[in-house]
Amino acid sequence: MELIFLDENFNVCNIIDSYKSFAWTGKYFETGNFSLETLIDEYMDIKNNNAKYLYCKKYRETAKIETMGYNSNYTDTTVVLTGRFLETNLSDRVIKTTQTYTGTTEQIARQIVLTNCINCEKPLFNGNLQLGEYKGLGQKRVYQNTGDDIETALYNLLKLDGLSYNIDYDYENDTLTFNVWSGLDRTDNQAINSWAMFCKDFDNIQNDKYSTDETQYKNFAYVAGEGVGGNRVVVEVDHVGDNEERKELYVDARDLQQDEDVTNSEYIEMLKQRGEEKLQEHNKVEVVEFEIDDEANLKLGTDYNLGDIVMYKNNELGINVDNRIVEITNVIENGNETTEIVFGDDYNIKKVIK
Repeated sequence: MELIFLDENFNVCNIIDSYKSFAWTGKYFETGNFSLETLIDEYMDIKNNNAKYLYCKKYRETAKIETMGYNSNYTDTTVVLTGRFLETNLSDRVIKTTQTYTGTTEQIARQIVLTNCINCEKPLFNGNLQLGEYKGLGQKRVYQNTGDDIETALYNLLKLDGLSYNIDYDYENDTLTFNVWSGLDRTDNQAINSWAMFCKDFDNIQNDKYSTDETQYKNFAYVAGEGVGGNRVVVEVDHVGDNEERKELYVDARDLQQDEDVTNSEYIEMLKQRGEEKLQEHNKVEVVEFEIDDEANLKLGTDYNLGDIVMYKNNELGINVDNRIVEITNVIENGNETTEIVFGDDYNIKKVIK
C-alpha cells in the first residue's frame, strides 16, 4: 500500500510502498493515530524532504508525524514514526476567554472552530481550514467553556449526542475541511441500513475478548455552579437505573457563569450538560475486542465502518451487545493485513435466550 508524505504546506515530498510494518488506528470519540516502521534509508529521504504529514488514499484520515524512534541491531537499522491525525492540531488552540453558544450540537461545534481556529489571530493550517456542509446533527443546547483546548472541548461536546468530527484533507483538491459526522445504525432495530453482526459462530471474528469494569462508575451528579454557600446554584443529574444502587458524583462547575444574555433556564441546562459530560467519564466500562478477517462475510467500508452501531454476539457468555465501533486498527506486517475492532463502553446488554 502506497504512503504519501506531505510537507507543512501539504505538498508531496515522498512516496513509499515498502516498509516493515504499518498500523493505522481510527477512533470515534478521540483522535486516531498511526505507527510506521521503515528502514533507515527510507527515513532519511523522508527527513531530508521535511515531511510533516502522512496521507494514505485507503483511509479517510490524514496524520501528523510527531515522534521518531531509532533502532539499530545486527540485522538492520530501522526508524519508527508515530503520530496522530489532523484533529490533534486543534489542541494547539484554547478557549482563552469565556465563550457561550446556543444552537444544535453541530452548530456549536462549528462556531467554536470558526471563532478559535479560522477567524482568529493565528488561524490553523495557515488559514486554509474551512467548514464543511451543515447536516443538522444533535439536539439544541446552551454551551459555555473557558480554558479547554479545542480538540478536547469538541470531543466532550459531541459525545453527548453520539457524534464525532474530523478534519478532512482532500488530496485531489488540496482542501482542509472541518466536519461533524455520525456513524450508521447497523443493528436489527432499524430497516434503513444493512445489518452487521459479529460472532465467533459466524466465523467472522477471532481472538475474541470481553471485559467489564465498574470501579469508576457513577450514575448521579450534583453540579454546583456560581454563587457562595447557600446561594450557590446546584442541580442534579439522575442516571440511576431501575433496581440500581445510587453512586454519587460532585461536579464543581463554578467556571460556568450566568452572563446577562443567559436566562435562568438556560443556565440550569448548562449545568446539567456539564453533569452529563462528567458522568460519561464515569461509565461502566465494558469492552469487546476482536480481530476480523476482511475476507469474511462482512467487509470494512461496505458492511461496517468506524462509528457504526453494530451487533456483537457471544453465545458462551449468553449476551448480545449493540453498540458503536469506537476504534478500528488496520495492521500491515510481513505482507499480511489484519483488522482489529474495539467497541465502546456503556453497552446495552441483552440476554440471549437459548
